[in-house]
Amino acid sequence: LLLVTLWFPFLFTYCRKVKVPLNKADSVLIKGLDNSWEEVKIQKIPNWTEEKTYGSFRNLESDLNFIIYRNMRFIYSNRTNDFYRPEFNACLTFNALHDQSRGLIFEERQKRTILYGPNLIQIPIKSIPEMLISEVGHPFYIFQLFSCTVWFLDNYFYYAGTIILLSIISLTWSIYFTRSNLFKLRDMVRDDCSVNLYGARGSETEQFICHSSELVPGDVIEVTTDMNIPCDLLLLSGQCVVNESMLTGESTPVIKSTIPRVDVAYSASLHKRHTLFSGTRVIQLSPQQGTSCVRALVIKTGFTTAKGHLFHSILFPKPLKFDFDRDSTIFLLIMIFVAIVTCIYSAIDLDRYGFGAKVIALKSLDIITVTVPPALPLVLTVSTSMALSRLHSQRILCTSPPRINLAGKITKACFDKTGTLTEDYLTISSVLPAHEGSFTEELQNLANARGSLEKVLATAHNLAKISGDFVGHPVDVQMFKATGWDLHRPYEAETLGLNLQTTSHESVLSKETLSYALHPQRISTSATRVLKRFEFEPALQRMSVIVQSLHESVDMIDFEDSSHDSFLAQLCVKGSPEVIRSLSTTDSIPSDFDEILRNYSREGFYVLGLAYKQIRASSPTWLFSADRMTLETDLQFLGLLVLENKLKPESESIINQLHQADIDAIMITGDNLYTGICVARRCAIIPENTSVYVAVEEQGRVVWESLDITTEVASAEVTEGEGEIRVNPQTFLRSRIVDPTELLESELNVELAVPGKLVEPLLANSPKILEKVKVFGRTTPDQKTMIVEYLMSRGHMVSMCGDGTNDCGALKAAHIGLALSDAEASIVAPFSSVSKTIADIPRLIQKMR
Repeated sequence: LLLVTLWFPFLFTYCRKVKVPLNKADSVLIKGLDNSWEEVKIQKIPNWTEEKTYGSFRNLESDLNFIIYRNMRFIYSNRTNDFYRPEFNACLTFNALHDQSRGLIFEERQKRTILYGPNLIQIPIKSIPEMLISEVGHPFYIFQLFSCTVWFLDNYFYYAGTIILLSIISLTWSIYFTRSNLFKLRDMVRDDCSVNLYGARGSETEQFICHSSELVPGDVIEVTTDMNIPCDLLLLSGQCVVNESMLTGESTPVIKSTIPRVDVAYSASLHKRHTLFSGTRVIQLSPQQGTSCVRALVIKTGFTTAKGHLFHSILFPKPLKFDFDRDSTIFLLIMIFVAIVTCIYSAIDLDRYGFGAKVIALKSLDIITVTVPPALPLVLTVSTSMALSRLHSQRILCTSPPRINLAGKITKACFDKTGTLTEDYLTISSVLPAHEGSFTEELQNLANARGSLEKVLATAHNLAKISGDFVGHPVDVQMFKATGWDLHRPYEAETLGLNLQTTSHESVLSKETLSYALHPQRISTSATRVLKRFEFEPALQRMSVIVQSLHESVDMIDFEDSSHDSFLAQLCVKGSPEVIRSLSTTDSIPSDFDEILRNYSREGFYVLGLAYKQIRASSPTWLFSADRMTLETDLQFLGLLVLENKLKPESESIINQLHQADIDAIMITGDNLYTGICVARRCAIIPENTSVYVAVEEQGRVVWESLDITTEVASAEVTEGEGEIRVNPQTFLRSRIVDPTELLESELNVELAVPGKLVEPLLANSPKILEKVKVFGRTTPDQKTMIVEYLMSRGHMVSMCGDGTNDCGALKAAHIGLALSDAEASIVAPFSSVSKTIADIPRLIQKMR
């Protein structure tokens, strides 16, 4: 009976309790996505009163009923008759959130503690007896115990004793390894600390110290240097530089700034630059002028935070359907059927020869123990444990042991480009200026740039200066250093008697020293302050900053002064050349733009577009209420920044190893498609002497253009039928076709490349063709995930290897996701390479095979 309740917990619940309507229940029976059942007790708090300021409520009436399922708290709603997760009402406008900067009164904090629970990410660790019962209670081990009992009764002492001894060793190793991993996870989660909390008492604001576990949504705390952020926060004042490697795997520091005072609704996905995520570490602080500290509003706690979601997905991973599990189940069912039939036959046959009941029982049951291998769980446990040990010796970390069985069956190996196949760093090659719709002379030294182009190069970045060093994206660091400019923090200007009062507390930049650039009698022409920054968004493929020159008038330095009839500023934009072109005026785009860009890309250069726009606003505050999409239009195209991204030494040899193992290598990059094709040729993803056809959108349909037009002959034989143009494989190639199916099926050496914007149209109309694509370019993070999931849906075993935030979705979705990141970021993907090399992909496949 105990075994039945262990294997089928829902039967135990049905035997003890009666099914009633949800509003009258004292417990609920929940079926998880992994088909496991769990009985959860409903906790009741009487005399609860609803207050709208607490978050999203649904008629709680007088009592508060809630459950805690898999570390998540769910509140019962009488109106909808279901449970939902309480969420702090952070979708208020920025102005409304600023109004909450005084903090909460004591009574409110008490109720929110009950509603949201403690700010803890607790990793449950079962006791050794509990883990032992859970392991031994598995049907495989019960059958093994049954088999050993039969063998002992039949005098198979040595064999049965050996199996029991090995099983004990296996169980001990499994429990030790599981507990050690859980303890490691708990150590990674642990970031308890004391914080300075602000609370409202009447019309006054008091400050006191509390433990981070006591924080609730709505609290206002002080952010300090070297602080490990204990919950998700929204910056109310000041600026922070944080390290988000725990969440993203990227060690590049990120700048976070204060939410502006505008009537714009806060969105967690759109306003990440104002949000401090739990698990990140503060590197540097810049308090708001006139204040001595940085304040932030608590918006999420516990497992509802970004860090909490990450660890929750590790504790309760999304169920994967393994062919191994399905096939092994079918195999065991067949063997059990064979064993039962054979057992019956053997019993009848032994009885016919006059054997006693004891002999008949032992010999018949012995057939069952031989037919169904009792050592199977032992083999599986030992092999998994040894595989994890071998991976650890190769400096490959694993957070999802069930995926180990899949690693040896990979058929499609997907790679990011920058930082994965190529080096992390980029070298500035040149800048190609554009003036009045024509490209001018290429500049090898960025310090020779002048005018608007110089300002864009010097300001269109997201850098911070820590201990005299610039920190930020490697491209930004290289670009800024090449200009010869310097970056200063706003408070440094106060020593010169200037009060910049920048609402966003951004940087001051100049080509000279700060004391010279901001001398009160002669403001330098290069002195520029950043008023607002739009972060780089992978989906938009660009970033921009609003800047203002300080030399025009000292009076204009007061940003809060809105008495002027007009306010002058400049918008500096940097991003993918294709996007910058689409946002720029037609007369500023050179006629040979496409040809120049394609030439650079074919040579493997990393190219960025640069643009500029003069802004004349009716008031300074208009800049913060203006929509980004509205500002980033009608730009003046200024030129192309050309960078060189070298291939990693091991990339070509590793790709060749995969090809020799009949594993297709695929590149999925956010970079230019033609740059991706060039790198793919150099690292052997696209073999030598192979024609490449690129998908192009033309009049609402997808056509395919050959990248090697010079090798083609115009007199190709073409036939039309069923709305498609087909190429006779026995003739020469056309430079443009509609359906490349016959090319792929022929013996011609042809590969395909697709830009990210055409992934969805092809999925809708010609999905099978995506299985043949070797290079995907200009893809967003969502498109990367979409490509990986499609390949998996077609029955391929897919691996994904990447190093950055843009790859996280694809890394988690793939059967085998290998993150090239530090040990602390190993939770980004099921596997992570401490050595940060793609050489771990064949090592992973080899060891798992």
